[in-house]
Amino acid sequence: QSRLDVEEEQSQVLEALNPWQAQGLVQLEVPDDGRLSTLRTLLKDFRPHLLFLSGHGKFHHAPHSGEAPYATFLFEGEEGGSQPVREEEIAAALLGSGVECVVLSAGESGMTASDALANGLAWRLHHIGIPHVIGMRESVLNRAGTLFTRAFCDAAVRRQPVDVALQAGRGVAGLQAVLHD
Repeated sequence: QSRLDVEEEQSQVLEALNPWQAQGLVQLEVPDDGRLSTLRTLLKDFRPHLLFLSGHGKFHHAPHSGEAPYATFLFEGEEGGSQPVREEEIAAALLGSGVECVVLSAGESGMTASDALANGLAWRLHHIGIPHVIGMRESVLNRAGTLFTRAFCDAAVRRQPVDVALQAGRGVAGLQAVLHD
């Protein structure tokens, strides 16, 4: 089974938002690269209300190492290749951005350690004041991720509350998971 296909998910977002863009009700910006520096610039210039971060996440927790649990998200490095960025740096980029909802379409982006719940990427972003943060506890399979994104966007552009959009996404993604089991 394949992992999250960012291009397919992007296509689903574009398709879901296209009618609303045509009416001038939604403005969508999609960066040309996956660099954290590009995200920082976008957040200053565009100031979105809803932000999708699609990619690969990892939750790091080694209880006996003495290091606190933390999460990383893979961005594109300035020189190419992938660059894991820690949750603190991502939170710093979003601090004061005005973003009201972040959807983290990345595996383990919603994980926390059961012995120390105040950690992880989703928790960190909520802790800096972002009212709605949606993360994934497990790896995200391609088809389920794109179905989630499409259903979430469809509900969001119909001005449904975030929790209703989340349930719509979970419903179709969960159905896809059941069909493949």
